Amino acid sequence: MNVVYPDGTSYSIVNIHTFVWRVDANNRSCCIDPTQNGVGPPRPDWLQTNSTYLGITIIREVPCNGWRKSVPSDGGDIVFSWFASEKTGMPFRLGFQDVVDMDIGFYSTDPAYFPDDIFVPPSYCPKVVTDPNCSIFH
Repeated sequence: MNVVYPDGTSYSIVNIHTFVWRVDANNRSCCIDPTQNGVGPPRPDWLQTNSTYLGITIIREVPCNGWRKSVPSDGGDIVFSWFASEKTGMPFRLGFQDVVDMDIGFYSTDPAYFPDDIFVPPSYCPKVVTDPNCSIFH
């Protein structure tokens, strides 16, 4: 998944099994986020409580249904938005705290669709946690 912040900062998130890397290809830097054990689309039932339907939004020329959901946490509610194709239900965008929108370029629920080695982090990425402060959220 590629993430672009409003200030133009960008990086990729690579999730393989239980490791989540934050990759900055422009600076050839990479770290494993020790607080994450996988990033993916929300569970199918995630909208059943505390959610608001936002209507249709056009994303990459595709009409998408949108929802906004608040998730209670110790530091106050965490707000997510989720957009999926009106026609197919395919995920298109996940928003986090009104700070970052993550467009989903490809989505499949079939693990056999790709060979095991297609999503391999770059060779300069560590294989173990080396930075306890690494985070995919900043």
